[in-house]
Amino acid sequence: MSEEEIEIIEDDGNEGGQQVDGDGGAGPFEKKQRKKKSSIWDEMTEVVLDNGTVKVKCNHCKELFTKSTTGATSQHKRHLTSCLQRKMAIREQSKQKQQVLSFTEGGSDGITSITNSLFNKFMKAVSPFYKKINRQTVKEDCMSTYTIEKRKLKSLLKGAGRISITTDLWKSGQKIQYMVVTGHFIDSDWVLQKRVLNFCNVPPPHTRVIIADALSKCFIDWGIENKVSSITVDNASYNDVCIRRLREDFSLRKRLMQDGLGQLGGVIDVVREGIKYLNNSESRLLEFAKIKKQFQLPSRKLILDCPTRWYSTYLMLASGLEFKDVFPRYADIDPGFHYVPTDFEWMKVEEVCKFLGIFHEITDMISGSEYPTGNIFLVELYRIKELLNEKALDPFEHIRAMAGTFSVIYGEDVAPKFMAEIRDILYELYNAYVDCHVVSHSEQQRQVIKRRQNEGSTSSSKK
Repeated sequence: MSEEEIEIIEDDGNEGGQQVDGDGGAGPFEKKQRKKKSSIWDEMTEVVLDNGTVKVKCNHCKELFTKSTTGATSQHKRHLTSCLQRKMAIREQSKQKQQVLSFTEGGSDGITSITNSLFNKFMKAVSPFYKKINRQTVKEDCMSTYTIEKRKLKSLLKGAGRISITTDLWKSGQKIQYMVVTGHFIDSDWVLQKRVLNFCNVPPPHTRVIIADALSKCFIDWGIENKVSSITVDNASYNDVCIRRLREDFSLRKRLMQDGLGQLGGVIDVVREGIKYLNNSESRLLEFAKIKKQFQLPSRKLILDCPTRWYSTYLMLASGLEFKDVFPRYADIDPGFHYVPTDFEWMKVEEVCKFLGIFHEITDMISGSEYPTGNIFLVELYRIKELLNEKALDPFEHIRAMAGTFSVIYGEDVAPKFMAEIRDILYELYNAYVDCHVVSHSEQQRQVIKRRQNEGSTSSSKK
């Protein structure tokens, strides 16, 4: 027998193929039937009628079609596209997938059970259209559900004024220790809510640093570091030190920001009272909006702060700074409006807002939960350090501080005379340096000096 008389067709391993005649167990000299390559055979089957005619049957609606002698499957694909039973089966599969996901989330061995052959046979018997779900799909669905539910809980926590925290240490059957952080708060409908915020591994020894860092990260992750009203812990000794450390950590940043705002003196009160005055009347806001429109300023609202929260005070000053030209114009048409900061006060507000704006930006950045922050924390912390050093070593700040001590040393009457003499000498020295070494930029530098002189004169007159 020659090789031409023997035809052996190799199995190409195509997924989803079905065979009607022949199963690969034929003799070595029998012709093997090639597996079907089209994807429609996952949802259609060849059947042989009583009269010997071969038809193609839809697995969904059981409708029969003529089998093409050339092997074409276009008409079968068109049918699958419009088959109502198939569309219903797809919807059913989506519902089944959701139910299986709920099953895996609720049980202790849910993920393991979905790979069990008996479980898949049971589901196949309940629904012929059930498709086996692998571990990776369940893992991705669980993470997606976690992200959605976390976003919902964050939105719910935003509406809570104060949140009480309870903590507890728990040991699993594998002797692994966890800390459970639970939040208790009253929602907008005055219903007491209880939510588990964190369930993290806390390896021994349970030192104050480990416990405090775990709680601090949890608060920052949920954005509730400024809403915690109380923390209830057990009577372990390390918890006393932990709570003391948390109190120091969260109050340190607040004190730092409040000290920065304290440099503004009474300007904050002037802006705050002015915004209160405008918000108390709709007609006043309309007149204020008309003046904003004349200046072609953005249609943003004035923000009233909460005095105990530095970032809300920063946002109030930043919004007021945008409308600094509107305040005096409104005072011209409303005799009862006496809340107009001076140009020098607005200049101080602008300097402090630039400083606090960077703090606010960095705080939001390193407190994010939708992206990794470990790689940027050290960089942003160093950025804060450089900012503080720049302000601390600013020579103009030192000169202003010296000017404030002159009145204490020489008295209010004599101090302005000495200050004017020293200022004139310093400007003469600086002008001589500019003329000798920076000739190409002399005009620009002179403008800078002139502006500094005007600032110094204004500062002296205010004092």
